[in-house]
Amino acid sequence: MKSLVFCAAILTYSGVLTQTEFGYHRDTKSVTSDEQFRSGPAKIWNISVPTDVLLPKCCPYGKAVGLGNCTDISVNFQPSFHVHEHNETAFDDVPIKSEYITFKTYIQDPCERKKFPLSPDEDPKILLNGSLLVAGLGEYDGILSHNQFCIDNLKDTTNTTDSTVYAFLCIREHIGGYPQWVFSIYISLTTVSAMLFGAAALFFYRQDLQCSQKKSFVAYSFSMSGTYILIILIQFVSGGCKVYGLILQFFILLSFAWFAILWFDLAWMIHFYQIKDNKDRSYFYIASAVIYSTIFLIVSFSNDFTPDIPSSFFKPQFKKTVCSGFDAEQHNVSFYTALLLAVLSSLISLVYCLIKMNQNRYHNTSQGVILWQKTSKRFRYMFIQCFLIVKTALISLIADIAPIFFELDWSGQTPLLFLQGMQGMFVVAIAGSFWSYMKNLDEQIEEESNARTDLLENKNFEV
Repeated sequence: MKSLVFCAAILTYSGVLTQTEFGYHRDTKSVTSDEQFRSGPAKIWNISVPTDVLLPKCCPYGKAVGLGNCTDISVNFQPSFHVHEHNETAFDDVPIKSEYITFKTYIQDPCERKKFPLSPDEDPKILLNGSLLVAGLGEYDGILSHNQFCIDNLKDTTNTTDSTVYAFLCIREHIGGYPQWVFSIYISLTTVSAMLFGAAALFFYRQDLQCSQKKSFVAYSFSMSGTYILIILIQFVSGGCKVYGLILQFFILLSFAWFAILWFDLAWMIHFYQIKDNKDRSYFYIASAVIYSTIFLIVSFSNDFTPDIPSSFFKPQFKKTVCSGFDAEQHNVSFYTALLLAVLSSLISLVYCLIKMNQNRYHNTSQGVILWQKTSKRFRYMFIQCFLIVKTALISLIADIAPIFFELDWSGQTPLLFLQGMQGMFVVAIAGSFWSYMKNLDEQIEEESNARTDLLENKNFEV
């Protein structure tokens, strides 16, 4: 198929109607002339007067379809297609003479994800009402309306612009086709998660935040709330995709940096549990998280400000967002490298916490035993809480990238999407339940410590 040569221009997505013996799909977007369609025997009219044919242009005037987006061109936009007369059952094989046809265009890119150009050798046929007749392309055969194709010049990978004007077909998505109710539920779950993360950040911020662990959780909740708000917003914006993508990338990196900091701070407290440390490390943590996220964001800045976050985070399978056309320009490796470093840091801190908690159970002095017993319960609760939060975040990440490795239809991907949308519910439920345990833990620890001290003193007195 000759059109495959041109697939480097892939950009956006939409469905295509199937052919039914040249049956016409009478859609308000496809009927662009005043011609009346009538039932009855096929009849072809001979056009011998100037006639306007209205067609959608993919990119703004002065631009052409390039790799990933519309790019500036220097050639003139001059459509030159064969236009055929037709009725509701047949079309005329002999095109209308070009001197009788005037092409008029308006700007509309109907493809939400990807498109490919038809080779002129494939002789795409424009019908008099502005629809496109396609044959010989299998599933793309049929009469296409204006919400299924557009026309424009093509700027290829060598940065050269062809003066030929091509017809671009919206690519049919094989994995996707989500019902509207799936999108509605996902957006609802994501909205609830964003609100819960925001509420958790506000709630714990208003508490007595003397512990750097609590401050780190507030920062993590804030970054996750921002992440979910941006994911929702991207589904409804009509432009500014690179800006939204870069901000979303920053918030995702920030959230992973913060749960790495949560683990590091816990390891720090367990290591120095015998020392009463009143130093506030929150400013150091904030600077570390922001610098870490910014470093990897600069990599995207150097790549023509193209976000390196995978398109899966934009949820293109819902066919709502226009922000999913960066794939060929992205450096996804840098994004996943940043996430991997944060995960590895968390795992190292996790292992260190387990080792130190086991070692601290054994001391040469009774004072050391009592001191660890006073604090061990708090550290156990904090360890379990951090473990569950990180586990939830990793499950959500795996659910997002799983469709890359497994070809799943919409019914298979729907539970994974809902799982991602519910992450905020799980994390806030974990934090809330442990907060209720930790609230009066200091008093419980003090009572248990006093009881153990009295018991040891009584034993020493008896001896």
